[in-house]
Amino acid sequence: MIYDATAEHLREVVELGQQYFDKSRFAQFQAYNETQAHNYFRTAIISPMCKADVLLIDNHVVGFCVTIAGPQGWSSNLAANVNLLYIEEEHRGGGWERVFVERAEQWAQQNNMDEILLGDYGMTPERTKILTERMGYETVGYIGCKRLNVDQAA
Repeated sequence: MIYDATAEHLREVVELGQQYFDKSRFAQFQAYNETQAHNYFRTAIISPMCKADVLLIDNHVVGFCVTIAGPQGWSSNLAANVNLLYIEEEHRGGGWERVFVERAEQWAQQNNMDEILLGDYGMTPERTKILTERMGYETVGYIGCKRLNVDQAA
């Protein structure tokens, strides 16, 4: 089942974050920073501008989703961004991705946000595009990435 994340889930989410990181494009550039991950997920759990959910199976965290709200550059209206979504490989395909996104959408609607953004530039953008289009999302842009300060990466 998917639940709101709490402090008791923090250690497992940080460990699962390592799995996400190891399978992402980011692992080729730097090492996983457990302290940074802990601070990020802790903030996501307690901030009213974030929604953090966990997927628990047999009382273990096997997935997480972090959605962040922020003002739009042209108005005080808010937009939500599904910033991280990860499920252990053996628990994928059961529709949990859809439930995570639906919970993020409900949160955004309850908080009167204008729109919700969902994308992927870290792991499997092609699969994410298929999922989001099936859920009624429109592809509206492009993300380019340029590595900076590559000699200083740590």
